[in-house]
Amino acid sequence: MQSIEYTVAVADIVAFNDHHHRTSPHTRRMIRTLQMVVGLAIVGMGVWPLFQGAPALTFGPLLAVGVAFVIAMPALFAWSVRRSARRQLAEGHNRSVLGPRKLEIGDDALVEISEQGQQQTRWSAVERVVVTDEHVFIYLSATAGHTVPRGAFATAEQMHAFVGAVRSQVEAQR
Repeated sequence: MQSIEYTVAVADIVAFNDHHHRTSPHTRRMIRTLQMVVGLAIVGMGVWPLFQGAPALTFGPLLAVGVAFVIAMPALFAWSVRRSARRQLAEGHNRSVLGPRKLEIGDDALVEISEQGQQQTRWSAVERVVVTDEHVFIYLSATAGHTVPRGAFATAEQMHAFVGAVRSQVEAQR
């Protein structure tokens, strides 16, 4: 049975949340909508006085603020997600998600073993596996999963073998 031992830190959970929100179709649509609505509202506030006979000088600053908002919104949202995740994790001990872990690839399930116990997840419940520069995310739902730091693997080959074995088990159940 193939397995990996690792420790999940707050930064790893923050990275999972950050990755999820950067790649979620829903979140991306929400950010685009906010950019358009708020950006247009700010620009509209600058245009409206022009129709009332106000000097054109009032338009320039609001146009700049509107454009700056549209450009900065994705970065501000990502910052907010990371900040919120850190604050939520600071509210408790979170032993069920932080600390030492062992993840085993079984024939029927993915098994997580920690100091708090053991959790088995049937392969059919694994939604997807994502590899980033710093982590391997094994999604168990649209918003939750196992976060394995890439540093847990001695080599890139070991990481690729582990990810390949997980993906093989998941595909076999589909």
